[in-house]
Amino acid sequence: MRRVLVAIDGSDNALRALDFAVNLARSAPPTELHVMTVRAPVRVYGEIAVYATEEHMRDLASQHVQAALDTAAGRLASSDVRFTLEQVEGPPGETIARRADELGCKLIVMGTHGRGRVGSLLMGSVAQTVVHLATVPVTLVK
Repeated sequence: MRRVLVAIDGSDNALRALDFAVNLARSAPPTELHVMTVRAPVRVYGEIAVYATEEHMRDLASQHVQAALDTAAGRLASSDVRFTLEQVEGPPGETIARRADELGCKLIVMGTHGRGRVGSLLMGSVAQTVVHLATVPVTLVK
């Protein structure tokens, strides 16, 4: 079975990437989608530490990315495509590329919105990192 990693972040572009991956999986069975979100490590410092603990901030971040997974699960439920869902903590670009290798994925599909620094406007810093580090093809959906 061919496995495709779909990286999502809750954005509209990520949902379009998920829809693209579903259509791809339907056209080339048997394909399983491994849908994941990456939660950047939480850093609590300065005055904010008085009001919120690192554990509390981690829980809030986890809830946010879980909402993206829940939305994806809702879309996938009626798709007739095999899928798994995963939430991982780490630097997003590096984590996506590493997980694709660990899982033996043949392709990475992800959205891009170009919210990175000025030099990354065309693709976005996370997408640029994934394209640079991935050992498998990467399809970017805008």
